[in-house]
Amino acid sequence: MVNADRGTRYYVPRAIPILLLNAVLVACSGDSGSPEDALRDLIDRGVEAAEQRSVDDLRELVHASYRDQRGHDKQRLGGLLQGYFFRHRNIHLFTRVQRIELLGDNQAEVDLYLATAGSVISDIDAVSRLAARVFRVELELLLEDEWQVRHARWTPASLGDLE
Repeated sequence: MVNADRGTRYYVPRAIPILLLNAVLVACSGDSGSPEDALRDLIDRGVEAAEQRSVDDLRELVHASYRDQRGHDKQRLGGLLQGYFFRHRNIHLFTRVQRIELLGDNQAEVDLYLATAGSVISDIDAVSRLAARVFRVELELLLEDEWQVRHARWTPASLGDLE
């Protein structure tokens, strides 16, 4: 990833992009159209909150029983986000939803690709130009009062996967 302000190269730890995205997929009660539309809107709102570096807004999107593949819980996630935001002044995300599957009335799975960079990612071509990191993200969501991320798993991906 290239830091546009300094022209230097830095890499985001694998856990941080997924943690940002975990927070993306929460807090929607389904008032806007179909559940699939609500989840897509939620992704967009989460990306905006991450790019604005709002730990509080992102933590609200995470279920109290959250766990990721590394064993992080909701409290640890908040601490990791604070540290990440402290170290990175500019955060930009680009997502591509691969699959949304509803599992009954109160559960969903979302698979998507996430690119992270220190400069604006305007389109797929910018992902390559900015040397953005790309991840495949698998999320489990739970609807109680609102949709929230309950579990996340991520793996490195390639630019070709994002296309």
